[in-house]
Amino acid sequence: MDKMKIVCLPEDQRKPGVSRPAGQVKYNPEELEEMLGITFFDSHDDLDHIKVAVVKMNNGKQFVLRKHKHDRSTGTFILIYDYSKHVEEDLRDALSAMGLVWDDLVWMHDWNKRIGGVNVVAQDSEE
Repeated sequence: MDKMKIVCLPEDQRKPGVSRPAGQVKYNPEELEEMLGITFFDSHDDLDHIKVAVVKMNNGKQFVLRKHKHDRSTGTFILIYDYSKHVEEDLRDALSAMGLVWDDLVWMHDWNKRIGGVNVVAQDSEE
């Protein structure tokens, strides 16, 4: 799978509302830095110190990669736009941008269904 062009932005250029955990890849920030040539920054949120990378894809969308310092689980979370109506597509775009596939996920938010032991998001219905 070809990677999309991605650009790592300073945290202060993060668009408001890009904070919904959609999935967790099996790679830690150091591995992602080496694989993708991006930089994680030290920051903090209301829970802990974090490593964070704000990523802009060539389609203009942003996603955030985040790992809490004291989180003992393997991997790094992918955060997408909070009010996305296309969660599965946004997660797929983020994975594609990094040259990753569904099998690189260790967790995915369960929005209604599970397939093969990995949580899979359900497509939003038209209302």
